[in-house]
Amino acid sequence: MIDRTKLYSILSELGDDGFQAVMAVFVVEMREILQALGSNPSATFTVHCHALRGTGQSLGFVELARICEWYETGSGQGPPPAPPAGPLAAGLLTDCFEASLREMEDALTTAPATL
Repeated sequence: MIDRTKLYSILSELGDDGFQAVMAVFVVEMREILQALGSNPSATFTVHCHALRGTGQSLGFVELARICEWYETGSGQGPPPAPPAGPLAAGLLTDCFEASLREMEDALTTAPATL
């Protein structure tokens, strides 16, 4: 779900404090977007997916970015997500984001000592 190489590269570039600051903002902003999707999924769905995809991709959340690309453009790589754009899709994106966060936390606890 995440690109550990990208994650470790960002951690190495920013250091622990910088990385934690970036991730704190990232998590808050992503949850706000996901909440907006859940409360009004049809009005701005593709706009929100674009924001989720770009930010997620830049921080190594590759599965979230892939799913968002499907919803944003309808032409991502791999199989399309199951639910159509709407509340179920917002739930899928939220689940993917939360699973990616857990994987990121695991990756950070097992990060190579050379970072």
